[in-house]
Amino acid sequence: MSQSPTFDPDAFAELGQYRHIGESLLYAYAQTSDTKNPAAARDILSDAVVVFGDTRLESPEAIEAHFTKLWSPPEPHRHAITNVQVFQAGEPERFILTANYERDEYRPDPVRTTLGVYTVTIGRLQGRWRILELNINRVWHKP
Repeated sequence: MSQSPTFDPDAFAELGQYRHIGESLLYAYAQTSDTKNPAAARDILSDAVVVFGDTRLESPEAIEAHFTKLWSPPEPHRHAITNVQVFQAGEPERFILTANYERDEYRPDPVRTTLGVYTVTIGRLQGRWRILELNINRVWHKP
């Protein structure tokens, strides 16, 4: 006879807190993209390794330079983030968040240009929650 999984309210509450923290950090990053603000991306991601396709960015200077180039086209764009999931990372005060994203450019009417997946490792450094790794996986892109 199989047993049904047990419900651990403390673990559930912890994942809920992690989801809130993770979404807030991810949405802050998306806002830097939507406003095309590489300096803000550098600040938000200053403790992170950013993996964007085959590119691995390991310093705040490299992160700012990458996003400066990426966000140089003049067309405004907006991100929509969906299907957020949070997972324990196996270490205290560390977790992983995954989310789908869509990006629309305004040319001047909205045109979907990108579909992808974010995988974000988040942890506490010196008492503050920080993005430690941001993996941006474009599943589809329309030039």
